[in-house]
Amino acid sequence: MVSAKLRLSVTLCLSLALYALPVCCSAADVANTNRSAAPAGYVLLPTEQWQTLSSNSRLLQAKLMLLEDELMMLDKPSSELMEQLAIAKQQLSVSKTALSDANSSLKNAESLLQQTQQSYQALEHQLEAERTEQSRQNKKAYRKGWLNGFCIGCCSGLAVALFK
Repeated sequence: MVSAKLRLSVTLCLSLALYALPVCCSAADVANTNRSAAPAGYVLLPTEQWQTLSSNSRLLQAKLMLLEDELMMLDKPSSELMEQLAIAKQQLSVSKTALSDANSSLKNAESLLQQTQQSYQALEHQLEAERTEQSRQNKKAYRKGWLNGFCIGCCSGLAVALFK
């Protein structure tokens, strides 16, 4: 891990570089004599050079902010860091408990789904058996009705023939 003094010196260098950018820009403008002179308080730069300087400036600012954050973290007393660690551990245990509860609920739902599927299959088998039985009963009633009709028809025909 890099020492705090080294980080502080890097931070100072970066901040000085940010302050030196406008001076570099004006020096680059003075060196370029092909252009018209800029009004007082303004700097003329080619667009490409301006974009490069602008992106470098933003990058240096971001690095500076990150280093400042790291320095602030290093400067915090260890008691505060331990409190934050304790809070993080507590949140982790709460998350583990919630995950465990979710897993048990999922297992319960899975077992209920299996029971429902078994009940559905049993009901399908029962309905199929009842349909088969109903079909058999309908065929039996049809045959019985046909036989009764045939017998009545034959007896009626025989009675008409005998009593005529």
